[in-house]
Amino acid sequence: MTTDEEEGRRQVKAMKPERLKIGDRVRLAAGGGRTMTVIDTQDYGNQVVCEWEELMKTDEIFPVSSLVRLEPSAISS
Repeated sequence: MTTDEEEGRRQVKAMKPERLKIGDRVRLAAGGGRTMTVIDTQDYGNQVVCEWEELMKTDEIFPVSSLVRLEPSAISS
């Protein structure tokens, strides 16, 4: 905890994850095991359209807060 306003802003900025971009691979934060690919962004980047990796589902729109970006090492082929 800091009382310096500038340092506080730097700490808050460092805690924010990088915005999701088209092509990022994601999964649901609530324990989703299936992966999706971001194919579009909406609402100024607050929502994304994802395409499921499996053919069982169609494209769906999710709020960014409900998704977790997968690191390349966490993606299993």
